Amino acid sequence: MEKVINEAQKAFMTGNEVVAWAALAAGAEVMFGYPITPQNEVMHYWTRLCPKYNRNFLQTEDEISAGFTVCGAVQSGKKAFTATAGPGNVLMQEPFGMAEAMRLLGSHNSAARGTLIRYSGLFPAGSSINHLWR
Repeated sequence: MEKVINEAQKAFMTGNEVVAWAALAAGAEVMFGYPITPQNEVMHYWTRLCPKYNRNFLQTEDEISAGFTVCGAVQSGKKAFTATAGPGNVLMQEPFGMAEAMRLLGSHNSAARGTLIRYSGLFPAGSSINHLWR
């Protein structure tokens, strides 16, 4: 896997930009998403990184399909993730439930205004994103 961050650097970044860079550094290959503020910046930053690092993005028709496309991509062997905000998180519960039942590895970021970005992963107990994506 190509290292996208080779040395420590200081930069002023928004939380959503950090999410996009962290996904890239963790080896994510594709993002599926539906624009909803405040997370739509994650999609904007990700799509700016895609051409340079040979990654992909697909805008889905809603949050439910974004969750299910992550599940499908993971089943096909891709490292996929999605991001959403409050109401989208509620809509993604069905695909996340399916992912948990099938023990699929994926990543989901839920953003909120005026608070820190919360990260929740769909990972087996005792594992970490770095361990799973190496």
